[in-house]
Amino acid sequence: MNNFKSSLVLMTIIGFVMAIQSCDQSSKKEEQNKALIVKANNELFNKGNLDFADEVFTDDYRGRGPSIIKEFVSGRRTAFPDLQVKVDPVIAEGDMQAWLRTNTGTHTGEYMGYKPTGKIITWKDMVFTRNNADGKAVEEWGVSNEHEILQAASGIDGVYEYLPPRKGQAVIRNGHFVILSGPSDGSGPMISQAGTHKMSGDTVKLIITYCTNPKLIGTEFWSRVRSWSGDTMTYENMNDKGQISGVRRAVKLSN
Repeated sequence: MNNFKSSLVLMTIIGFVMAIQSCDQSSKKEEQNKALIVKANNELFNKGNLDFADEVFTDDYRGRGPSIIKEFVSGRRTAFPDLQVKVDPVIAEGDMQAWLRTNTGTHTGEYMGYKPTGKIITWKDMVFTRNNADGKAVEEWGVSNEHEILQAASGIDGVYEYLPPRKGQAVIRNGHFVILSGPSDGSGPMISQAGTHKMSGDTVKLIITYCTNPKLIGTEFWSRVRSWSGDTMTYENMNDKGQISGVRRAVKLSN
């Protein structure tokens, strides 16, 4: 009986020890995964060491392996040559990590369809990573506010070309707009005009103060942005009753 009790106590102790060791191993692995996230971002984005991706991502990551990460990082560093990132915090549980990356850099190259603004821009990426047993990233997904930040930095000021490509450009500067050699309705005679615009919510009122067609001076028309895709703008023209009279697109050529 005493031997049985002794054996039972011994087995219980062994069980506790194994559980503690298992927890320690799991905790150690999670800390290693967290450290790798920080190191990978530093090597890839801050140092430009693209080959480090081979140590972090599996061969079938997103169907292409590390090459897709190399292209992504290269694109960002080309558009933001002085890019620096900071990862904090990093939360790990099992084979999953959730982490926040803060990016800061000067926008000197085209990126995601946006023309260079020359501005220092900061945006954030929230990323979730799943690792395999070897500690390499199998898949990732997340969200970012980079589009909103780039759109705000780009602003409406700039030189636009109508789409599909046709003669004429619109220049918008500090509340004033100039349309150079633009057709009045897309098919009529070529005209040049200038004026001012006033924002009212998501709608812009355009007031013509100069035009090669004197009859148009003093007239007003309304336009409303429907959507943005990079520096390509889709907008609606409206009549004086607020009804949509046409939908057009324009792409920003420069800021």
